Amino acid sequence: MKSLLLLHICLVFATVANAQTIPKSIDKTVIPKTQKKVVAKQKPVYIENNKDSDADGLIDKIDECPDVKGMPKYNGCPEPVIKLPEMVYVSGGTFQMGSDDYWSKPIHTVTVSSFSISKFEISVAEYKIFCSLSGRVLADQSSRVLTADANKPANPIGGISFDDAVAYCQWLSSVTGKKYRLPTEAEWEFAAKGGIKTKGYIYSGSNNLDEVAWYKENSGGDHKAAGTKKPNELGIYDMSGNVSEWCSDWGGHYDIKPATNPQGGSSSIYKIRRGGTYVDSPGVLEVTHRSQERPETIYANYGFRVAVSEL
Repeated sequence: MKSLLLLHICLVFATVANAQTIPKSIDKTVIPKTQKKVVAKQKPVYIENNKDSDADGLIDKIDECPDVKGMPKYNGCPEPVIKLPEMVYVSGGTFQMGSDDYWSKPIHTVTVSSFSISKFEISVAEYKIFCSLSGRVLADQSSRVLTADANKPANPIGGISFDDAVAYCQWLSSVTGKKYRLPTEAEWEFAAKGGIKTKGYIYSGSNNLDEVAWYKENSGGDHKAAGTKKPNELGIYDMSGNVSEWCSDWGGHYDIKPATNPQGGSSSIYKIRRGGTYVDSPGVLEVTHRSQERPETIYANYGFRVAVSEL
């Protein structure tokens, strides 16, 4: 009996000793360090087009940015360079506004305070930056015009309603801290005539229309790059021809009474446009000629320039 008990105790000790020599790799499953769990990447929620637009091998936020290259990053996007309109200072003065044409009469005395007005009509490039940064949703006609003119950045933007022009002025004011706006009709005519430097021309800058304007007879049916004709007495370009320009005033006949900084009518449903266009005949391009249109109207030859009372 004692022999059997001794044999049992020996077997127990042998079993325990063998258990301590079992490798951990057998006792417990271990994932080698060289193996990693593969986790599928989640597509960022802000990506909508699912395209690698900038060809960097990643679908990321930069792919949703405006197509502007070679610029520093700004909130994850390239920062477009906002080129402010070049402005011309116009010293205030008194002039005879209007003509004997039906919509332009009566001729009356007007005084305007000093202001500044853009040297050129607002360009395709300038308006495209505005759309990119503001998220401005354009009417279908405006979108077609902007797309068609995408390779003509120096041309004046067309297909612009009065409301589009005002929105641009408000945006430009917000990013600069200056109060950009559309010129009043009186400011526009005073500047187009050359201000206090006027030489009394029929068109803005000359009596020879071909010297200063793109119009029906020389445009080939399309607007042209700004500043390719002669400027007027103040150094302002294209106030006759190229694209017609929205003014801030409501339409209606002039008041014969002398006025200081007039703001236009108060009962019209039309806004004033000035300057004529690349498809108009010479009479429409005279500095006193007026056109009136509903503010929501959009045509390919409707554009604008900006003004500011104080720079």
